[in-house]
Amino acid sequence: MPVDEAETRKRLMKMDPYAFEAHVVSFFEAEGVRAWVTKKSNDMGVDGFVDGPDGLIVIQCKRYALDNLVGAPEVQQFKGVIEENEALKGYIVTTSYFSTPAQASAAKSDRVVLVDGDELIRWHREERVTR
Repeated sequence: MPVDEAETRKRLMKMDPYAFEAHVVSFFEAEGVRAWVTKKSNDMGVDGFVDGPDGLIVIQCKRYALDNLVGAPEVQQFKGVIEENEALKGYIVTTSYFSTPAQASAAKSDRVVLVDGDELIRWHREERVTR
């Protein structure tokens, strides 16, 4: 990925959705944990799994345009996905941002981690997930 923030955002937006999911999962793999993407369809709300040292982590990716915010319904639904998978945590990673209601919903659980486009760019700069 390019170092330039604007160029990185462009490349992320041009990625095939499945390639974007694999790209996000690769940050977890780079930290030395077992991580994998789910199949392309019927993934039951999970785009990737991480077998972390403390337990299972689920990942959902939203490759959205900057003006298309991730809303509270997506966060609320993902809380159920975390619960059904008996996961320690769940990461929602987007190229966009989260609405205020989405942030409020996530704040009600210590198991939901929101990663917006700015944080995702930091992951590229630092080549790691900041947990």
